Amino acid sequence: SAAKELCSDRELVMEAVRQCRWALDCAGEELKADRSFVLEAARINPACFRFAPPDLRSDGDFVLEAARLDISILEHAADALRAEPKFALRALELGTQVLALLPKEHYANRAVLLEAVRRDWH
Repeated sequence: SAAKELCSDRELVMEAVRQCRWALDCAGEELKADRSFVLEAARINPACFRFAPPDLRSDGDFVLEAARLDISILEHAADALRAEPKFALRALELGTQVLALLPKEHYANRAVLLEAVRRDWH
């Protein structure tokens, strides 16, 4: 169909992402499965990351790569990933401000807090 063709048009969808974060949700499955496309979309409009496919929002390496572009992307990572202390420790590489974007349970995790203090103690 014509609509499906339009939703698979890389240039058209990317231009739509510039205007509206929901545009990524309308992208064709092939585009949404393309890691480089989703990363570029997140660079252009970080809020669109909430519409990235669940497998990408659950991939710690991919989420951290995207969060290097804009740390607010961490808010749109999969809940299960955000809750993992190992992920929180890795996210601290981006700066201690990431704790504000992750679940508050991390404030009760000694290892996470110790790492945050180590990184922020200048």
